[in-house]
Amino acid sequence: VELGMSHDMLPLWHPDWEPIWRASDETGVPVHIHTIGPRPDTRFMNDPRHYRPWLATHMTAFQIPMLGVCAAVIFGGALERHPNMKVVIGEAGIGWLPYALERFDYEWEDQFRDLIPRPPSEYWRRQMFATFQIDRTGLENLERIGVETVMWGSDFPHPDGTWPDSREILQPQLANVSPHDRRKILFDNAARLYRFPIRG
Repeated sequence: VELGMSHDMLPLWHPDWEPIWRASDETGVPVHIHTIGPRPDTRFMNDPRHYRPWLATHMTAFQIPMLGVCAAVIFGGALERHPNMKVVIGEAGIGWLPYALERFDYEWEDQFRDLIPRPPSEYWRRQMFATFQIDRTGLENLERIGVETVMWGSDFPHPDGTWPDSREILQPQLANVSPHDRRKILFDNAARLYRFPIRG
């Protein structure tokens, strides 16, 4: 199931989301949260003189707000209350995750231990996933992210995706990733999450 993100929705730590979390926990259906980025500023979107710089700024920065979404799910306690629930952060990349997880754990240790009993990074590794298209930084930090939480996706058919050049774009990114980890990223993690049959 995918949550249709919008800029005016309740934050994901809010208790009104509890029926969604409970249903995911009970059914085993993962919850997908797709990035939407900052609120578009139509003053610039619709002005031909400003459109291209606005678009470049939007396209290069739209994944980073998912840090706040991830924090809300974890610190809101949904994963603690529903240990069978799985959450996928879609099209948000993975390179920001080492910093985010370090930051979450620091703040939890420093002042938010009352919210959840375990460090946030434990919930991440136990119940969350993220997809990437092009992300060498993230792949170079798989140990800090958790290779079991990472999945590759082409984002077909969006123009920002890698199709039809996915293989050519992906191959150099995975050059230094072990065959074992490569299989997890390309197949095993998704098969485990979505309960696809695994062969070979």
